[in-house]
Amino acid sequence: MIRPSSLENNPDATMNNPATILTVDDDESVRKALAAYLRDSGFETVEAATGGQGLALFHQERPDAVLCDLRLPDMDGMDVLSVIVRTSPRTPVIVVSATSVIGEVVQALQKGAWDFLGKPIDDMGVVECSLRRSLARAELERANRDYQRALEATNWQLNRSLEQLKQDEEAGQKIQQRLLPAEDARIGPFRFRRRQFPSMYLCGDFVDYFAIGPRHTGFYMTDVSGHDAASAFVTVMLKTLVRKYLDVLLQDNDDAIPRPERILQQLNRDLIEQELGKYCTMFFGVLDHETNTLIYAGAGQLPYPVMMKGMELRPLTARSRPIGLFEDAVYQAQTCELPENFGLVLVSDGVLELLPRDTARTRMQNFLQRLHPEPDLDAIVKGFRMPEGEPLPDDVTFLLVTREPVYG
Repeated sequence: MIRPSSLENNPDATMNNPATILTVDDDESVRKALAAYLRDSGFETVEAATGGQGLALFHQERPDAVLCDLRLPDMDGMDVLSVIVRTSPRTPVIVVSATSVIGEVVQALQKGAWDFLGKPIDDMGVVECSLRRSLARAELERANRDYQRALEATNWQLNRSLEQLKQDEEAGQKIQQRLLPAEDARIGPFRFRRRQFPSMYLCGDFVDYFAIGPRHTGFYMTDVSGHDAASAFVTVMLKTLVRKYLDVLLQDNDDAIPRPERILQQLNRDLIEQELGKYCTMFFGVLDHETNTLIYAGAGQLPYPVMMKGMELRPLTARSRPIGLFEDAVYQAQTCELPENFGLVLVSDGVLELLPRDTARTRMQNFLQRLHPEPDLDAIVKGFRMPEGEPLPDDVTFLLVTREPVYG
């Protein structure tokens, strides 16, 4: 196996270490003159009088460039050129010959010679110039190869990382989907229907609804800042925290869950303490089966939930700060009586990105105009003309709460 030249082993051969030049020429006077001049010019030299010696020294010394005559006593210089080009194509070979046959010049260049210099050599500077130009080209090609290899390695690693990220996101998406409640569920006298349109694999929106003992039903919609895995993680954490509060209620008969403002207050403290660099908006509601009321509190959730009663659309304003940003944030609960037949619609703020950009007030008016007045989730979603097969600028989640008739 032929070892690469010292130039390829040492990228700085032409800068820090003298390049080694192999001269193959049966004319001793020419060979010695070339060697003496090259040594004076800062090169190291090795000499061979025959083609066989030249190839042996080439394998042994691994020179950075070769000066080779075409007329050699034991073998044709073209054959020497061919062997070197075949075994080490990146080593410059400069033919130095007294031939005046243009065909041989062309043939030498076609076989891989980097340059062709004619004898007699009247100006040794021409040889030095050709060598330095060839070595610089070889160094540039080596640098380009190294860069290409590094680029290919980086691309391979990037593709591998992207594939791993995709697999992780798909796994995270499955976990997140499992944590979501059923798309159509009935709890007590109420029916919950949801529809989610993620902008990426993982979603920063989350909804949940659950029974709180025999009298209450809780539900919430939250929108965590960002669209990355950390945002999805926060949605999981919020669900865990709310469920923890629910466990406390059921075990100790505490009244924390039926009071949405206390839930938001506690979530705000917990999220700030975690120092995750994330915040979220939320609407938290509790349906009281006995008093037929909705107790709710908001934390910066927009657009406001809308209560439907016949053709009347009434936003449930709940102005307050998001969760996880301000330690002094205060949340207040409000109560509204539930009509016999109603629909409560919650939509995450990603839907606002699909509306004309205007003032917040005009956007809310536009939102209400798009909102189908009937408590039909398919009609509501259709009214916002959700893009099909196109990436969304933000996650969009719909939640519809209605009262269902009791039979028997």
